[in-house]
Amino acid sequence: MAMQAKSRDIYNKTVAPWYDNLNHIKLEIKGLFFSYDRKELQLMKRQLSGLIAMVLVFTVATSIFIYEWLHPNVNYPEAREGVLDARDWDFSQQGIIPLRGEWEFYKDQLLTPQDFPDQGADQQTERRFLQVPGGWKGKVSDDGYGAGTYRLRLLVSDLGDYSLRAKKIRMSSHIYMDGQELGGTGQTALSATGFVPSNFPFFGTVEVKDQTIEVIIQVASYNNVQGGLVQAPEFGRTADVLTRRDNARMADVIVITTLLVFGIYFAGMFRQWRREPYLIFFSLFCWALGIFFSIDNEIVMANLVPSMSYLLLQKLLFILPYLAILFFIHYVRLYLSDRSGHWFKGFRWVSYVYLALLILLPNDRLLVLLWPGVLLQVVAFGFIFTSIFS
Repeated sequence: MAMQAKSRDIYNKTVAPWYDNLNHIKLEIKGLFFSYDRKELQLMKRQLSGLIAMVLVFTVATSIFIYEWLHPNVNYPEAREGVLDARDWDFSQQGIIPLRGEWEFYKDQLLTPQDFPDQGADQQTERRFLQVPGGWKGKVSDDGYGAGTYRLRLLVSDLGDYSLRAKKIRMSSHIYMDGQELGGTGQTALSATGFVPSNFPFFGTVEVKDQTIEVIIQVASYNNVQGGLVQAPEFGRTADVLTRRDNARMADVIVITTLLVFGIYFAGMFRQWRREPYLIFFSLFCWALGIFFSIDNEIVMANLVPSMSYLLLQKLLFILPYLAILFFIHYVRLYLSDRSGHWFKGFRWVSYVYLALLILLPNDRLLVLLWPGVLLQVVAFGFIFTSIFS
């Protein structure tokens, strides 16, 4: 008994204090790691907040730029009853003008310059005026579909080389300027049978020999998107129009290249560090956006794949933005180790169903999914902000 008491006394004096100190050290280490994890999580949230702030600033700045471009302070001449008087406009010094205003319009007719020799009484009766830019829904037809011909007489003071640049002529066109056939996009027709849609930008040049320039644009649209000149064509000296087109393409190429390079870089990082799965989702996010920008605006993808069909293009314009948002949500949640709740799991399954519908439905039904897609994108941003700021 005496030996046991002595051993217990030695244990209490030597081993027990050391063991207590060891447990205390373990608790301090755990607390340190917990504090480190919290600090790291806060740092990641600050980084993501900065990323979101930059995206918002970019979005706002882009929106302001687009608004100012669509509503410029420059007092451009505008068309009145089918005539645009630009004789006081110095194209060499003042540059390009948008062909906005009242254009002549001939419904259900695909006319050529030979149809306007003297503009007889029959054509005067059938003529109406449509505002450009503008769509057809409720103006040309109830659903916005059909065919027709726009005509504008443009008065200039100087002769020489002039060019026309047009985007978003929905959804096919055939263009004449100063009596010359310049070509067009897609195939215009008076019925859906011979109609071929296309949304590629158009560029054409003529040597003007008369101070009155006649611009004729045949337009047709069926079963896809409402027709019309939803963006005013641009007109000016050939060198100026070419410069604007090339600058717009260059801006698109810079954005696309940057996104694709980031996509490749983060894919390489994921291949090296497979323990960080959020890297592959950020890579996919960059790739989805890069491909989307390549088929929007100037559609630079058309230079690489001229035979790309409009039906595929339209599908991708619906699918890619939503894929990009889904990839970004997964990136944020994995980066912050945010566990998926029941609400997010439900949203994810709804998103899969929505993407399946986008892929399977015919193109003429895609517009039905436009507003549900907008609503889902709003919900997606809600999940992103909840993950970052909760």
